[in-house]
Amino acid sequence: MNNPKADAALYLITGLLQRIENQEPGTIQEMINGVESDRDSLPENLEKRAHVEAIFDETLKLLVRANNV
Repeated sequence: MNNPKADAALYLITGLLQRIENQEPGTIQEMINGVESDRDSLPENLEKRAHVEAIFDETLKLLVRANNV
């Protein structure tokens, strides 16, 4: 990214998720599963569906990154 504020937020969120994972192993995977389930249950006729799906996609990228670092 080329947005320092967004990059800083990503850095902080990743660190927080990793700390939570250290205290409660499996938490990030549970979150990944929940996001995937929520995404899969979106109604077909949802207004601004593409935008909502993009939010889920970015959320999953962040969680997978935190889970693999």
